[in-house]
Amino acid sequence: MLRRAFRASRGRRAVAPGRGGMDLERHLSPAQLRAVTHGEGPLRVVGGPGGGKTRVLTHRIAWLVREARVPPEQILALTFTNRAAEEMRQRIAALLGEEIPIHAGTIHSWAYRFLCIHRGRQRDGLLGAWNPNQKNSILADARHYFAWQKAVQAAGVDIAPAFALHTVSRAKNDGTGLAEFERRAREAEDVKLAHTAAAWREYERWKLAARVLDFDDLLLFAAELLAEDSVQSAARAHTRWLLLDESQDINRVQWRIVRLLCPPPRGNLTVVGDYDQSIYGWRGADAAAFLELVRDYDAVTVKLETNYRSTEPIVRAANRLIEANRAREDKTLRAAGGDGPEPTVRIELDAALEAARGVEQIRRWLGGGYRPADVAVLVRAWWLTRAFEERLLKGRVPYRVVGGPGFFARREVQDLLAYFTLAVDPTRDDCLRRILNVPRRFLGARAWRALERHALRREMPAFAALSDPGLRWPHRGMRDRALDLFALLQRLRRFDGTSRELLERVIVRTGYLRFLEQECEPAEYRNRRDNVEELLQAAEEHPEPADFVFYAEQLAAERKGDERGGVTLTSIHGAKGLEFPCVIVAGCAERILPHERCEDVEEERRLAYVAVTRAERELLLTCATEYRHRATVPSRFLYEAGLEVAEPEAAEPVGRDGAAAAPVP
Repeated sequence: MLRRAFRASRGRRAVAPGRGGMDLERHLSPAQLRAVTHGEGPLRVVGGPGGGKTRVLTHRIAWLVREARVPPEQILALTFTNRAAEEMRQRIAALLGEEIPIHAGTIHSWAYRFLCIHRGRQRDGLLGAWNPNQKNSILADARHYFAWQKAVQAAGVDIAPAFALHTVSRAKNDGTGLAEFERRAREAEDVKLAHTAAAWREYERWKLAARVLDFDDLLLFAAELLAEDSVQSAARAHTRWLLLDESQDINRVQWRIVRLLCPPPRGNLTVVGDYDQSIYGWRGADAAAFLELVRDYDAVTVKLETNYRSTEPIVRAANRLIEANRAREDKTLRAAGGDGPEPTVRIELDAALEAARGVEQIRRWLGGGYRPADVAVLVRAWWLTRAFEERLLKGRVPYRVVGGPGFFARREVQDLLAYFTLAVDPTRDDCLRRILNVPRRFLGARAWRALERHALRREMPAFAALSDPGLRWPHRGMRDRALDLFALLQRLRRFDGTSRELLERVIVRTGYLRFLEQECEPAEYRNRRDNVEELLQAAEEHPEPADFVFYAEQLAAERKGDERGGVTLTSIHGAKGLEFPCVIVAGCAERILPHERCEDVEEERRLAYVAVTRAERELLLTCATEYRHRATVPSRFLYEAGLEVAEPEAAEPVGRDGAAAAPVP
């Protein structure tokens, strides 16, 4: 019956569903049309940046429902971020013009629903104990970290909870269970892995008692249940059409779920992706499976090689850049946007000049008719945003930081600035409250309430109340820890040195970096440590401690407010899926892009490719010859893209004294 519907649909003119209808042949390219109207069997859509991949996916769903007469409840559309899932749902609704029961969401949301339906099959073990109806039935964020803290303590091992959490998550994403992990740890005779395994066992006990799962469990248990014949048959009968967006970003467990739901070689599987934009290998993405799909499935491949986003010079540079990668699928983008300005490379003497001249260029774009929201500054490392934030604020150019807080709102920056500020002004109770239990010294919320009440009664700053013998602490031992903190702050107050020297002393005396290392998973720790190093650089630029406090607080205060229509500052990873008329890619230097800690240069090249292809018309790539007193050279990617890399310009005046420029209209 379904085949008859497809044969009948081929004889009709390709018309998109929706109110009033829309001519597909007029609104889709020939390649897009082939993908949208593909009949039964597997389909692989290889789409370059700006090629209309999501457009193809949503139009295909609409075509299946209206033209091929596929029951909507038999269609499952999956993607990997909530933002992408919401966009997909909105587009499908706009095309169909009515509410249609199609499940379009993230793979984790599908797994949650699937487990809610089938968890009764397992009466024993964690899945049998899990109660999805209880509040916070899925561990996330602070509760997830707290669970690992308890597990490490219960196991009695010497390992950072963040390291254990990160290591176990990667193992689960690779499909490795606890027993297999323990075996590998024994064979490798690796003490750190053995300690992680012991903590993992305690973590599983904790979850069983709390009747909760984590996000990795959702996928593992879903794959486990799908391996059972009866569950698998029911799932396949319910989901006859599976469409997968951004398929280059999924991990091994997710691929296993896809294969179980839609078996090779002839399942009705549509995958859309681009190996050249695979940038998440560091978190377990198995992009090679996208290239190997044709080996397991009898899949038709459609390539979307027309870029509808960028001008020809930008597309040409992107093609040259990505051709340097060996592991890729052969394709060459063609620009539909016509000619435009050539991408520009600027080499500056230092990071301050790089940001100052970058903001100069932004102001020229704004003066030429672009809006602040049309401009983005992309960085490989988050610490690079500090100089741009400073220049944008001084130039009164509105901006927003996407994917994270502004530099002076970041946790590690605020923690260290609180210590620094107390060394300059001990009356700042807000700063004392922030660092009372940072690093952890068991002086939490109850300790602060006792301290605050005592200070109010005695009409003294909370700092002075720390050492007051009349203060009654809620628990024994708090007094000694409070006195230790008071002594530390007194020593910092007496220190006579520059801002950088004082900040270095704060970092050493508090053991703050060690605290961060224990609190964060390895990649996050390295990012936060980079922010600490950038804070040291900022302190060096303002040698007087009181001046540095004023500088930091002024920038933090000016930053507050609604900047949704401002210039976008974000990481290259965070910019994936976005596009802007004007783009600056900052920090295009060796050791930054590619990053000095990268394990795969080809993935770094793909990251640069993603950055370049975010630009629609204007593209500026910048770097400095020195960052934090370390000499560097322009990134190899600039040369591979065929761009002209000139010598750094002389340091002409560009407002480095901080004088504010005229406001942007």
